[in-house]
Amino acid sequence: MARTGRLGATGMYVVILVPLTAGWLTDWIGVSSGLNTHLGGIAGGAILPAFGLILLAGFAGKYFRCALAMRGMGFGWRESYAVGALPLYKLALPERLETRTKVAEVSELVRTNPS
Repeated sequence: MARTGRLGATGMYVVILVPLTAGWLTDWIGVSSGLNTHLGGIAGGAILPAFGLILLAGFAGKYFRCALAMRGMGFGWRESYAVGALPLYKLALPERLETRTKVAEVSELVRTNPS
């Protein structure tokens, strides 16, 4: 069969039915597994330390990998740790330091580009 670059009726059925079927099956699997989920084991004391350990490992991994990557790019430790803890950015770099940096950048621009 030669390729003509056109989509026939059979091809159109496949293009439409495959995503619809996949979506329906995904929803059906999600609903049936969600209805059979028992959350009683999560509230028990045995799972909480494991959850805490996983949470701590994830946070520490993100924090230190970001800090090491920024340090490798030539930033100082303070800025590197600030990127690792982006939600805590305001605590790591207070606004007075940001203002000083912005003023220094503007004055540098004015000095190098006098109009």
